[in-house]
Amino acid sequence: GWSLGGMVAQELAHQLEARGLNLERVLLLDSYPQSHWRSLPPATEHDRWLAVARMGGLELPEEQLTENGVRAALRESRSALAALPEEALGICLEQIQQAMNLIRQGDPQIISTPLVLFSAQASQEAGINPADWGPFASSLQVTTVSGSHTDLVNATKVAAAFRQVWP
Repeated sequence: GWSLGGMVAQELAHQLEARGLNLERVLLLDSYPQSHWRSLPPATEHDRWLAVARMGGLELPEEQLTENGVRAALRESRSALAALPEEALGICLEQIQQAMNLIRQGDPQIISTPLVLFSAQASQEAGINPADWGPFASSLQVTTVSGSHTDLVNATKVAAAFRQVWP
């Protein structure tokens, strides 16, 4: 799972283990547990537009992380998100806010399945610690991938990272 999807993947692994299934590993793409997000201030309008930009595959400069800036960048990049009707984008923003609130609550359950985390170098440089997952799995293998959070949804970048671990 990428980003929030990594937390979902880890929780799904916990639920599958509780049903008696044995998993080989859980792969996380630049995803970090709730404990990291709890240390941050509440999400802002800026954070919501950053999330929309990243979902559209864009890393934008700070000054462009506004409604007009993100919408223009999405249109320019020909992102499918640029074609969303106003109402749909509003619902998307509400869901992003709810997700940002949820990820600041609770802690992951401990799983016996090993976690494999592909961590963006830019995320680590911003102060995110991949070892935060350590207490929640039987083992943690971290591979640092050059680039940003959105680079970890780039198929070429992910394939290269996987080859580092599984040649």
